[in-house]
Amino acid sequence: MIAIVFVAWRGIRSPKQAAHVAFVTVPLGLLGLVIVSAPDFLEGMLL
Repeated sequence: MIAIVFVAWRGIRSPKQAAHVAFVTVPLGLLGLVIVSAPDFLEGMLL
């Protein structure tokens, strides 16, 4: 988490760019969470 904040602090230059980064990052982060959690969820459904 600290690395993400550091890269964002050093790499994002404007509020418009920050909004674009958030617009892309948040949905992809949620998609990654779903993909990682899916096997556990399916295992729980089958047991």
